[in-house]
Amino acid sequence: MEHRAAWQLTRNAFVEYQDWAYGHVQHDSQGALWLQYWLYYYHQDSIAIGDDHEGDWEMAQVRLGSDQTPDLVAYRQHQDGERCSWAGTEKDVSGNHPKVYVARTTHASYFREGTHRLYDHNDNNGDGIIPQVLEVQRDSPGWVGWPGTWGGPEGAGGPEGPRFSLSGALWEDPGDWVPTVNNCT
Repeated sequence: MEHRAAWQLTRNAFVEYQDWAYGHVQHDSQGALWLQYWLYYYHQDSIAIGDDHEGDWEMAQVRLGSDQTPDLVAYRQHQDGERCSWAGTEKDVSGNHPKVYVARTTHASYFREGTHRLYDHNDNNGDGIIPQVLEVQRDSPGWVGWPGTWGGPEGAGGPEGPRFSLSGALWEDPGDWVPTVNNCT
């Protein structure tokens, strides 16, 4: 069975696994506190860029200032990303959650809708959700410590999990990974 068909069956069969984010709280090397939200996607169907594979991890992170209120947001897009001040970030109707525009098929996270990089497109027509958050730590739950790639043998092969992404740099020192591209709305 093709992995896209397996994904559709799995998504429909296991509703309890939908709409989750995995939260990681970490101080960076400068002492700033970051809230990371890791998002797992079962399948990346991006044949247009030759990167069709099972398993995909993306991430959004929020830095808290010295007064413990958000001051900076950074979204991951493939191996890099973009950042924006908290004040310049579009938020949901409550004003408490940054909006993340997720590209169809590649799952790259953006601050605004539209077409990015020729192959990343979102149109703001999907369901707006606030996922449930499960806090993850260095070795809990157990899958966090798995050093392999996420995804089966079909396609290009999936990425490493959150703790090992970019050789662990995103997990261990989130402030060291702040994109230089500032893309406020």
